[in-house]
Amino acid sequence: MLETEPPGRGFTEEPWGFKLSRIAAFLLSFFGVLGVTVALAGSMAIADGTVEPAWVAQDSFSFDALNTARTDGGFDSGVVAAQVQAAKAEHEQEISTPAAQAEREDSVDAFSDLGTAAVTNLITDVFAEPLKALTSLPTDPLLSSESAPKFNAGSDTSARIDPPGAEDSELIVSDSPLRNEGNQIVSGQLQSAGNGFEPKAPLANVDLPSNSGGDVELPDVDVNLGFADAGDSAGHLVDAADGSGKEMVLYPNTQVDTDTAVTYTLNGIETFNYLRSAESPESFSLDYDLPDGASLQATADGGAIVLDSDGEALVTVFPPYAVDAQGTNVPVTLSVDGDSIKLDVPHQGKDFAYPIMVDPVQHVRDWWTNGSTPGFEGWSFYQDGTTQYNNSLDCPSSLASVDPCGGTGTGSGVYVSAVPTRTYPAGSKAYWRWVAPGGASSSITGATLSSWRYRKGNTNAGWAFYNLYNPTTNTSNGTTMTDGGGGSGLSLTGGNSGFKYLQSGLATNTANTIPTGASNWRYNRVAGYTATLTDGEAPTLDLGAGPTTWLPANTAFTVNAEGKDPGLGMGWINAQINGIWTNKWVGWCTGTYPYTCPATTGTQALSFNTNDFPNGVNTVSVNAMDIIAGTGHETAKPFTVKVDKSAPQVNLSGSLASIATGRSDLPQYDLMVNIKDGTAGTDNQSGVKTVKITIDGEEQSFPVNCSTYNCSFYLTEPYIVDALTYGSGSHNITVQATDMVNQQTTKSIDFTLNDLSKPAVTATGAIMAAGTPAVGVDQSVDFHATDVGYGVQKVEAKIDGLVVDSVEADSDCLAGDCALDGNLMVDSTGLAPGQHQLSLVATDFNGNVSNTLTKTYELDSGLPVVDVTGSLVDMSGLPLDDEILEANVQATDSANTHDTGIAKLAVKVDDVLVDEQTFSCSSSCASNHTFSYEYDATAVGEGPHDVTFIATDGAGNIGTQEFQMDTSEIPDSTICPTEGVDEVEAENPVSAEDAVVGIDSATPEVVGQLPMGSTPSGQDVQPMMAEAPEDSANPEKYEVSGSLAQTEASATDVPTVEVGDVVCLQPTRTTDAATEPAVVEDQALVYANTDSETDTTIRGTADGAAVVTTIRGSSAPKKFSWAVGLDDDQSLQMLADGSIAVVDNAISTNPTSTPDPVDPLQIEDLVEMDRLMEDGEYQLAAAQARVATSHVSAVLPDPVAEDANGNPVSVSYSISGGEITMNLGITGSTPLPVTVMSRFSSNPDMRDCLAGHAPCGEFNRARAAAYAQNWGQGRNPNYSDFGSNDCTNFVSQILRAGEMKFMREYKKGDGSWWSTRTRGRFGYEIRSTDSWRLADVLPQHLWEYHLGDRIYTGMNTWTSRDVIAWSWHNDGEVDHLQFVSGWSHNRDVPLIANHSGEGSNYGRMIWPRVLNRVHRDYPNADFRVLRIRNTRANIYEDGYPPRPTQFW
Repeated sequence: MLETEPPGRGFTEEPWGFKLSRIAAFLLSFFGVLGVTVALAGSMAIADGTVEPAWVAQDSFSFDALNTARTDGGFDSGVVAAQVQAAKAEHEQEISTPAAQAEREDSVDAFSDLGTAAVTNLITDVFAEPLKALTSLPTDPLLSSESAPKFNAGSDTSARIDPPGAEDSELIVSDSPLRNEGNQIVSGQLQSAGNGFEPKAPLANVDLPSNSGGDVELPDVDVNLGFADAGDSAGHLVDAADGSGKEMVLYPNTQVDTDTAVTYTLNGIETFNYLRSAESPESFSLDYDLPDGASLQATADGGAIVLDSDGEALVTVFPPYAVDAQGTNVPVTLSVDGDSIKLDVPHQGKDFAYPIMVDPVQHVRDWWTNGSTPGFEGWSFYQDGTTQYNNSLDCPSSLASVDPCGGTGTGSGVYVSAVPTRTYPAGSKAYWRWVAPGGASSSITGATLSSWRYRKGNTNAGWAFYNLYNPTTNTSNGTTMTDGGGGSGLSLTGGNSGFKYLQSGLATNTANTIPTGASNWRYNRVAGYTATLTDGEAPTLDLGAGPTTWLPANTAFTVNAEGKDPGLGMGWINAQINGIWTNKWVGWCTGTYPYTCPATTGTQALSFNTNDFPNGVNTVSVNAMDIIAGTGHETAKPFTVKVDKSAPQVNLSGSLASIATGRSDLPQYDLMVNIKDGTAGTDNQSGVKTVKITIDGEEQSFPVNCSTYNCSFYLTEPYIVDALTYGSGSHNITVQATDMVNQQTTKSIDFTLNDLSKPAVTATGAIMAAGTPAVGVDQSVDFHATDVGYGVQKVEAKIDGLVVDSVEADSDCLAGDCALDGNLMVDSTGLAPGQHQLSLVATDFNGNVSNTLTKTYELDSGLPVVDVTGSLVDMSGLPLDDEILEANVQATDSANTHDTGIAKLAVKVDDVLVDEQTFSCSSSCASNHTFSYEYDATAVGEGPHDVTFIATDGAGNIGTQEFQMDTSEIPDSTICPTEGVDEVEAENPVSAEDAVVGIDSATPEVVGQLPMGSTPSGQDVQPMMAEAPEDSANPEKYEVSGSLAQTEASATDVPTVEVGDVVCLQPTRTTDAATEPAVVEDQALVYANTDSETDTTIRGTADGAAVVTTIRGSSAPKKFSWAVGLDDDQSLQMLADGSIAVVDNAISTNPTSTPDPVDPLQIEDLVEMDRLMEDGEYQLAAAQARVATSHVSAVLPDPVAEDANGNPVSVSYSISGGEITMNLGITGSTPLPVTVMSRFSSNPDMRDCLAGHAPCGEFNRARAAAYAQNWGQGRNPNYSDFGSNDCTNFVSQILRAGEMKFMREYKKGDGSWWSTRTRGRFGYEIRSTDSWRLADVLPQHLWEYHLGDRIYTGMNTWTSRDVIAWSWHNDGEVDHLQFVSGWSHNRDVPLIANHSGEGSNYGRMIWPRVLNRVHRDYPNADFRVLRIRNTRANIYEDGYPPRPTQFW
């Protein structure tokens, strides 16, 4: 089957699909665009003999335009009649056009032989709007509510809804149930069930057959009906209402080009026949199966009714109507034949547009009264003038003889009737009015008449009206009916127009009087209604204050509240407690009649109990809601209530609190009291009011009186109970806490106090020997102190009554009987030689002091003097001439009368004892001794080695003399060539100053000022020349600062240049007139007469150096050679572009791509920092790409030469072994001077420490120790001075003195360590890295880059390469650094160097004294020791990249 076009039919004008859309559009325009228009069409029947569709009058005019000044909802009925006639005429005109006529002709057979899908599409397209209205129910607003409807006070007829997109909630009220007995909202949706279909949520039960041959069952009235001659077509659920669900069962092709359908209504069903062509039948029958005694009867209005044996209506069949696709009424009649109804539709051969819809309504029951009167509340009857319209609540008896209410017997409802025995003047009217409940702001937003009927005896001038009316603005909205009809779904829209009245009545045209006459009767009946109400204002709430004081548990209190609502009235007052809303006042109303809601609640005392609240300050939200509730219908206000249901928490600690598990017989106890009543933010309470502590009946009170909340109480000092105060024996202490609401907590402890006793102390050590021992300055004693009571708190050492040292217990002795062991330093520094008295005193935790332990000693404070002569002394620090060196040692100890003489002489090599002589001293030792020692260099091996001569006197004082052997000087790390330089006679020599003038005149760029530049990372770069410090390894040189490379140039007459231990160039010859360099602009060094009529300039660049050769005379050579200093694993490699690479063969690399070229560097670019940096970066990258697999650590790009006129001169490099030769193409005609620029760029960071070069530079302990001691009490002006925070700066200086190399010099970021002093605009300025000056950074730097290792051995192994890192609070944060600068005279304790604040700067303080100082100020301080292993970072050894762990 073809869905869109019948088989064999074609149209040349336009596709039929387009024609369908035009038909549908025509129907919409004819029926009206408002939903109420089609709603009436779907529920109104046509009176006998009428030719217009019943819906043509609806909304075809505006009630607003017809209102008069009357306040009873009146209007001009004459104008209404005119509007109706105009609408009819407009329809006649529309269907009389040629296009409409052509459509009717085409439709005669356009829809024959369609399949199920095509039938469904046709019906739902053409009759979309009527079907939507027909299937609507009063409950639709509940089903479309955005939130679940809320039924009021257990009612089934009143519910609150939230319409989609609306700002306010609404109240829907009905005379009929809105939900069925299963508490389901009544729905028009159908669903498959068993062998057929049924409503999902019915009010009247209906069972529909699975195919057209079955029966429709109405079980509530025990009536079944079937479709005669309908075949056996399968039923299909069809969405007949624009996507809201399946509301129609369609049985296609039940007869020729005919389809049958059934929908569910609130009170029954509606059946349809759709006639699709002129071949469709003209008659249809419905066969009824009735209960015993029931009968089927025709009614006078053209309908039918099923009556039971008592004459009560079971099913009402309204008069049928039929309409074609253009909205034209099609004649249809209903007749009764026994138990069957026959519908006759004479359409064949007539001028109709197909398809045609035929619709009889099957009405099962009215839900309004069911024989009683509930549901009429709120309705009142009105009529104008003296006209005698009748009103009643059932069928008027006056009409019994002419039309007993359409055969419905005594159907209940609100009736307005006009009897045939009276005259009704023109313009007269009468109506029933339902008033919106509540006050002025309530209104009706919409209404549905779910059971209505208008009947009249003839076509007189009377008509019926149904409308919503606003008496304030005198506006209304509704519909009228001029001919009889009825139905189950008449909708009236109200919106936000403030309609107060729902009205239904009769009226007479203003131009026509209806006289008496047998057929001049009328009545209008409404038997079911649903109204949607809103309330324009939220309620108001007057709320009293909550309690002002804190309340304890189980306390009842009230808060006054009054809610008022000028609309539908008050529904509830509730309160939110612990997140849960609880009703505190309920109106017990539905919002409509008879249970309307009060406008005010009156003053209500809302009851609460503190047990319902948590502790704390509770904010209670009280909400006043009108009967609609929801959005726009609630008003909330808060009050606060402060609740404290918990007594204070009493927490006791200390030795008295732990008596049950600890000692119970001490002479003293301490007790800490901490009382809480509430925690801010989580558990607020009223707070502590008073605390009482009672001991043996004696009470001490501590008032708190909390003015806010959560107030706590605690003792700032322990509460002490001891035998001195309370006596020995049994005691009791009680602590009682009371909060602000008088809740109490009490704790009690029984305890016993014992007698008191003094501590005792003993000691050992050299100073404690028998008699009066002679001792030196630095002594110590080991002590043992005991106490049977409170425990030992501290032990002090005093010399001549002054405390010199003390040791305290780490913690309180809570268990009693605590002993204390330790070591006390007895430092007699500064005391006069002779006898002194040592006293030891122990104190316990109660302040009891021991008997004093005293000892008299003889102080020998003078140190022995060691004097060494011989060849060992002569060769110290020089290359050894002999393998055996002699040393003659003389030791003297006789500076004063208390000196004890020489007791022992010893020799150590590298701290290892190699010789020793001990002398017998019966009463005293000799004041001097001598001995000889031979140093065997062969046995000792290659050095350097430290040789120490040690003399010990009778008191243990030590004097030393130390020498360093096997090295001529502190080794220089230079890699420059060591061979000699040839010297030739100079021709036409000049001074260095004249050379500068000549160069500046010819090529000023060579000696010009190089501006500051910046690396991509933001590091400032400006190479500056400065003489090396005198204490450096090689002071005869200049150092370049402000460069990325470590560049140095010689200060002698040989122009040698070295870059970062990477490469060194030294000329192979010079002249007898060569000069030391002249410094120009702190950036260039000019050496005159470096060859015949030749001068040389050296200046630093960002990553290396430039060497400029100036040839000023014809006697100058045309070749210049340099010896290149290289490491063993380095070599020179000539590259294709004429450059020379310094290659590290030990380092493998991956091949790289050649970079994009840059403009060649010219001599004039020597003062262009950006060009120098750009060219250096390019040359290194290009050389690395050419070398490929080995690391390039430096590159000498192809040289550049130009004559006096600026024209280029040919120049090139060649290599021979370890020499580089520069070859110049100068002829006799070349204008002089000729300037040649050679330069090299290095990658210094890669040369820190290569594989195989471990230990990466031996740390020079002697130089480091000497610097530490020399500058311990002073500040070196070459470095910054950070005042009391100078500790790390000082340690970094010591490391630098020990020859530690800078890392990433003049660069910032991880891995950098340096300090630089450069001349700036306003003088010298000093800059350094965080790792140089910050205590928490330097140890981590040394650790990460393998420059140092943690050591875990004791102080007896420390050396002058150990850094001590302190954490004052033992929290892993490094706060202070020190350095081990040597050992004490008697070699038993290390010496420490330190920079801090005033009085804390020293170069050789003994470790015990340092330890005591630290622990005096920081009892919990702890330290770690880091030993320097390298002077350069070995970035190639295992473990690199940097160690991932933290140093501490």
